[in-house]
Amino acid sequence: MAPPKRILKSVKTGDAEIEWMASSSAYVDVPDLVILRKGKYFDTLCSSTNIADLKYLGNSNIIIGFLGKPKQNNHVINLRQSVLNYKIIVDTSYKFKAASVHK
Repeated sequence: MAPPKRILKSVKTGDAEIEWMASSSAYVDVPDLVILRKGKYFDTLCSSTNIADLKYLGNSNIIIGFLGKPKQNNHVINLRQSVLNYKIIVDTSYKFKAASVHK
């Protein structure tokens, strides 16, 4: 059975919505997901165990903040540079998770 998901942060961009979803805290090794929904399309922007924040800058620029390099279960991962005409910007400077994350 898959662990339940909860939305930590949701950002509307005008014609799309970006969601940062986390698994239950009982499943610490299961990665968080960032998903972009645009009309009838959706795509996973990343699946990582060290996401710290999610922001939309406007002009189709999405920032995904990480606690260091993006990782999935201690393995460094690479993210695509763009998805559905949105540019993905990776910020590795975070020291802790954003305070604005819904718990």
